[in-house]
Amino acid sequence: MLSGRYFQYLGNLKELGVDIKLKDYKYDSAWEYKTDGVKVTKLQAGAASFHLTHGLGPMDLGIEINFEHEFSTYLTAKGKRRIEFQSFGEIESQLDDLFKKKIWKLRQVVVSEVIVADKMTVFISDAPNQSFQAKIQGSAGVDDFSLLDMNVNSEIGGSSNIGYKWIGKKNMTPRFKLMRLKKEHYFASTTTWDKRLFDTKYSREHYDEILAQRPEVKMTAYRLREVG
Repeated sequence: MLSGRYFQYLGNLKELGVDIKLKDYKYDSAWEYKTDGVKVTKLQAGAASFHLTHGLGPMDLGIEINFEHEFSTYLTAKGKRRIEFQSFGEIESQLDDLFKKKIWKLRQVVVSEVIVADKMTVFISDAPNQSFQAKIQGSAGVDDFSLLDMNVNSEIGGSSNIGYKWIGKKNMTPRFKLMRLKKEHYFASTTTWDKRLFDTKYSREHYDEILAQRPEVKMTAYRLREVG
């Protein structure tokens, strides 16, 4: 659990008696994340290599990363597992009960999904319009390429304002998702719930339309929402 502007760690849901069932997925392919304005291009032998001391040989693979903005980020990870809640509905129901008992607060969030990686590489640009190149020897023709495949004979070169960290430590967490219980108003007839209103495919405009038709009725519900 996390709370507050700086996501202070509070504890584990199990400590509050919440029954948690998890799903665990394993991935063999590389996973990447990049912010807006980041472009990654694969370079074959003979391509321009303006940041590399030596050009690309016939058996080499090159990677070029262009950063359009300051603090642009590119991240790759390998040896991954994704762990997430098995049923969001069950968690939501239990958190709703805790909220009614004044144990859970709306500002609190819960980590609902975690990606765990054996190793990862992070590149961050300290200035706009920067570029970076890397050479991975002996990898020509490989489709699933990654900077994590670099060996001691590989080469890295970049603009002066590129900061990077190559991490080979296990159990890194390159990505996680947060969810929170969000108080929202839903609308129903005076006698029964309108079940359609709890289907996420309906838009906010749909709720407003129903409110215009039945302004005398308003009910409060709590739904789990992803924190963006």
